Amino acid sequence: MSLRENLEKPLVIEPKAGHTHTVIFLHRYPVDTRDEDLSTKVLSSKKPGWFMTLHDKFPTVRWVFPHPKLHSKTQKGQPRYYEDLSPSDVAKLGLLDNGVPYITQIILHEARYVGALDKVIIGGQGETAVAAHAAINRFPEIPFAARNDAAATEAFIRQTFPGNWTGASDFKLAGFVGMHAIDDEGSQDQRTSLLVSKWPNDKTIKDNLILNTPHKFIHGGTKVDHEPGDGARIQQFSDFLASLGVFYKGMEMETQTLTLSAEPEKVVPRFTKANEPTTEDIAKAQKEREIAEREKYLAQVKKQKREAEAVRERTLKRIEDDKIERRLRQQRERAKLFPTGDEGILPDECQETGPWRRGAHNDRYGRSSQSRSPSFDGDYDEQPRKWHHGSGRVLGGEPVKTKPEREEAESPTIKDEH
Repeated sequence: MSLRENLEKPLVIEPKAGHTHTVIFLHRYPVDTRDEDLSTKVLSSKKPGWFMTLHDKFPTVRWVFPHPKLHSKTQKGQPRYYEDLSPSDVAKLGLLDNGVPYITQIILHEARYVGALDKVIIGGQGETAVAAHAAINRFPEIPFAARNDAAATEAFIRQTFPGNWTGASDFKLAGFVGMHAIDDEGSQDQRTSLLVSKWPNDKTIKDNLILNTPHKFIHGGTKVDHEPGDGARIQQFSDFLASLGVFYKGMEMETQTLTLSAEPEKVVPRFTKANEPTTEDIAKAQKEREIAEREKYLAQVKKQKREAEAVRERTLKRIEDDKIERRLRQQRERAKLFPTGDEGILPDECQETGPWRRGAHNDRYGRSSQSRSPSFDGDYDEQPRKWHHGSGRVLGGEPVKTKPEREEAESPTIKDEH
């Protein structure tokens, strides 16, 4: 939130046409946000549709955005943003030094400015919504001794509050709005509203304010890129203001009714001098159309980018799935080759023999002189005689004899008698 060391006057956006209602909304923007930037970020600048802001749609609403000031924490350790004011704060803001909290004094000040309490809508976002609802509970209360005296009660109310109310049961605001996260349904403002609705004290001002004031709690609904406007919660807020009877553009056309007349129907020209569009109106309408078309185009471009990114992610996922499937298929094939269950590990009988033994690849291509053929067990005496074409020798068995050696061996031996 925009916590200020020295309290400053609220940011005020004046109405465009007349003044029928006031919206007090406690904002949450950082303290270093400049006023010129803040005026384009606060609630009145949000769009419930393509191009029209809330300030444009509700031209008779005065928008007030107080700046919070951080005080010392309560005994329970909870922060206080809009509590007691220092004498310098009271003098600077022109408020009353009567012990009434800051936001409560702003509500009373705006009620006097617009004419009545039931013309003021108050709200906030998150912890500021809790602070706004707490300000309702800090209204000046009717003295206990005067609660049973109608005349004393009426005198106190007329002296303290704007309007013509005479009793505590008359008190109400135009509305309260609390914006929270989508799963935050147990905030203090919601709990207080529920408890007061079940166990009210009809003789107190604060309980009657909570009971009689229409409440709207909005959960989630933040801005989405491919949708128009600034989110569903801004649209809900706009609908809530319209339901309270706040004037908005287009209300005349929606509430216009046909009436029967006894006079004969008069022919009225379609276009007259009074209703002909001016150059300024034409330029404004053209500008609004251009803005709407530009925003539609940007939304379409963002949608196309999202679709392209989704296609890319699906393609990458298919590639990864194919890799996993191919790996699983290879594992299944290995499991068929080695049914022992030790996939990827060769059995003992395949380590030294067969095509999987060590050095088998080198034997096949004659790259290792130390490797032995699978059909040769190393015993040359028991091997069959095989002719080796390269050296003219016979491998295995007895040595090869030459022709003279064979003839000498075959001829009879003649013993020398001498």
